[in-house]
Amino acid sequence: MRLMYSVIYILLIAALLTCTVLARRSDKPFKDSVGLLEAALIVPIFGNLLVIASTARIVAVIGSYIYFLGMDLLLFALVNFTNAYCQGIGNGTQKPTVMYIALSADAVQVLLNLVFGHVFDMEATMVDGELSTTVWCPTSD
Repeated sequence: MRLMYSVIYILLIAALLTCTVLARRSDKPFKDSVGLLEAALIVPIFGNLLVIASTARIVAVIGSYIYFLGMDLLLFALVNFTNAYCQGIGNGTQKPTVMYIALSADAVQVLLNLVFGHVFDMEATMVDGELSTTVWCPTSD
């Protein structure tokens, strides 16, 4: 099962790389923001691939960090694309600075998990008779 998901993720990453290259070669005005959005989709998928494919805790933890930070990058790219496509907000010139600050703050607090352990941790589990790792989020008991 783990191998099947890994192959699917690798194929998806290859397809996204192809789409990124094709988007960047386009002569459309939004090619850069579309290319960034396509490339940003690769990062969380790669992180999830590491989590699924690994049996070592450290690799799964690194994959989780890549996944969570990749989601922030993906949202940044989505805001960037939306801003480029809609040509700003309000009168058309305002940048979505509040969103960029919020996404940066989220990335910093995910990185602070290294010190405080407040975002997630890993736990070993057995899936189909094989050792696997599971991401779990701490609860406020």
